[in-house]
Amino acid sequence: MVSSPADGITGGPAGPPTNVADLLRGVAADHPGRPAIIATSGSKTWGELDAAVDAGVADLRGYGIAAGERVVIALPTGADLALALFAAARAGLIAVPIGPSRGDVGTFADRVGAIAAISDQHDHGLPFGVDSARLAKWWSATPPPADSAGSGRPAAIGGGEDLAILARVRGDRAVMLSHRAILAAVAAITELGKLRMRDHDRVLQVLPMYHLAGWVVAFLPITLFGGASVVPDVGFDSASVGAPPAEAPNPGSRARSITGVHGGSAQGGDAAAAGRRATESALAAAHDHRVTLIPGAPGFYHHLATIKGAERSLSSVRLLTSGTAPLEPDDFAVVRALLGQPVWEGYGLSESASVVTSTLNTPKPHRGSVGRPLPGLELRVIGPDGQDVSAMAGPVRAGDVTDEDTFDLAEVPDAGEVGRIAIRGATLFSGYWPDGGGGPGPDGWYITGDIGYLDDAGELHLVDRAAEVIKVAGFTVYPREVEEVLATHPYVAEVAVIGLRDPRGQEQVVAVLVARAGKHPTPGDLTDFVSELLPPFKRPVEFHLVEGLPRTEVGRLDRASVQRQFLPESEQRRLTAVGADSADAESAPGDDTGGNEPAESAPDIAPEQVGELAELGVRLPGAGVNRAARGNQDTDEDLF
Repeated sequence: MVSSPADGITGGPAGPPTNVADLLRGVAADHPGRPAIIATSGSKTWGELDAAVDAGVADLRGYGIAAGERVVIALPTGADLALALFAAARAGLIAVPIGPSRGDVGTFADRVGAIAAISDQHDHGLPFGVDSARLAKWWSATPPPADSAGSGRPAAIGGGEDLAILARVRGDRAVMLSHRAILAAVAAITELGKLRMRDHDRVLQVLPMYHLAGWVVAFLPITLFGGASVVPDVGFDSASVGAPPAEAPNPGSRARSITGVHGGSAQGGDAAAAGRRATESALAAAHDHRVTLIPGAPGFYHHLATIKGAERSLSSVRLLTSGTAPLEPDDFAVVRALLGQPVWEGYGLSESASVVTSTLNTPKPHRGSVGRPLPGLELRVIGPDGQDVSAMAGPVRAGDVTDEDTFDLAEVPDAGEVGRIAIRGATLFSGYWPDGGGGPGPDGWYITGDIGYLDDAGELHLVDRAAEVIKVAGFTVYPREVEEVLATHPYVAEVAVIGLRDPRGQEQVVAVLVARAGKHPTPGDLTDFVSELLPPFKRPVEFHLVEGLPRTEVGRLDRASVQRQFLPESEQRRLTAVGADSADAESAPGDDTGGNEPAESAPDIAPEQVGELAELGVRLPGAGVNRAARGNQDTDEDLF
């Protein structure tokens, strides 16, 4: 088990904040004239934001909306979104941020029983709505005198265990986050020693603010120091990271062939160009406003390395972090060489208010590690019996790390046994909407749907998601492992590996690829390539060439969407979860000639039997709680 202590957010005379909007009240009292949000469309100070929130609360109360009601917020990253989120918190409402309107406000309102919306969409069918014109009236409120320190201002309604946000509502299970969880996450972030947030820090808002990573990780911590959020003109949202192709082929024959997918050129095919435009916009904003901190995502760093003059644009930046998905080793190396500093990676999930571990809790980052738990969080990797699989004895605290524990990037630490990642701490959610089911157990531990291991320095390494593991002939195949191999092919730009069943009902490894510009990889070339690097049971039996791969709003590869594109409608299903019955051993995928070949033919890569992982998440600590269903759930769409 790995853990780290936390002291919490230091409060003022009235004590620590209990409502997320208390953070705004505090910074507005201390630094009313400092910029809070800087954008081409205009900057807003902390005093202006605080006064606008008060006006918004009065307006919402005028509607007669009671505390605890849900309000869907469909706005892009920017000052209006920050205003709406803080207003909902101060009014005691539960914010349901879904990002820019796509004409689906009513759909998500129905899902969570919302009666109000703050959106640029007028026809949402809800009893109450706040549009852009009404938001402008909130902004026109006159800030109080600079020395008022909040005196006589309306107090926030609720806090603590009251719900503040329903996150990931676009997914299949909305995550219930309390004010307590969000404030604990902010405290943990600001206690990271290497972060050392300072007065006048300026944070580049690369991560979308309507996502927990952008709101909790990137924006809220600056309220404790009077910093500012710099919003680029072109944002990184779902429109810029790609979308699924419009149509997909029926898998049909299992022959080894590359199938071109039509459609998607308007979005998926232009994803790289759109991502580059967003990165160029972010670099311009960083240069113009002297950004000092960048909580980013792998896509940003990938494009950054290809843009001329990036190092000059980021000359004022003192710290780079990355989340939402694994950072490619090549991109890590290029950025470090270009900027003279590393990118510090982390891991988080919605169920933990977007924070779990960070390499900022280690002396220096090394390949594959996502670091140690943030202050106040405990982490375990557990096996079928619910016991720690790591050989480490007792808890290891982040503060106990010494220089002797460091690794060079070229070194590969010893891998501990793979198991399910479990976490405990004040940042954890209150369960899934609407009844709180599937939350932390009586012992406080939450068993995630992620698989990983601890190295010999106590740092976490991510392996894959339990729900996306592929089982072939009784062996476990982790999609990320195969993706990392194919990504090294000189003709491959992007790749997603999924599991599909053949006509006999047995799962096969299938690769869906995006080719590099001007290149066209052939089935034979790809088959020869993987045959030298992977054992037979891990080699894809089919390759599909597409114009773009779908990604989430924070740029993470959406394998579930990829798989749906290649399944007949009658067979739509989620990826096989760990714990299902294994396939027949004699049906292992063969070599290039199609013949069966035993896994022992690749002794250099020891296969993992499905049986070793089959019961993970079933027999776990704590009694009286059905952990099996929780263990099979796919948990996060934030930082992994």
